[in-house]
Amino acid sequence: MPEVILLEDEPVLRQELGEFLEELGYAPLCVSSLQEFDQRFEPGRHRLAVIDIGLPDGCGLDLIQRLRQQGEKAGIVVFSARQTGADRIQGLSMGADHYLGKGCDLDELAATLAALVRRLDLPQPGASPAQPS
Repeated sequence: MPEVILLEDEPVLRQELGEFLEELGYAPLCVSSLQEFDQRFEPGRHRLAVIDIGLPDGCGLDLIQRLRQQGEKAGIVVFSARQTGADRIQGLSMGADHYLGKGCDLDELAATLAALVRRLDLPQPGASPAQPS
């Protein structure tokens, strides 16, 4: 099952998104700040990331740019209240794979993550890891 790191500072939304990801069959790790992301992110483990932009300790775009500069290949979805065309262009140019506005249909988030799972050739959500024989 794909592990997703979710960076969202708003507690209720973080919990709801974490539960939604679990229902889809992902294993979410929910964090609330850039500092916590840096402490808990494991590149070999967290192949998908859902990142908010406006955070209390900085900007999620800076995090995305830093991850890409470090060669990180994780699938990154921006999930932000900032959703003008210029915001989306900036997020994508900084290295996000997709940019979704908060308030979008959660089915769109599910489809976006499913597309990244296919592209990155990750295990399908809900799939059990292969057992050694």
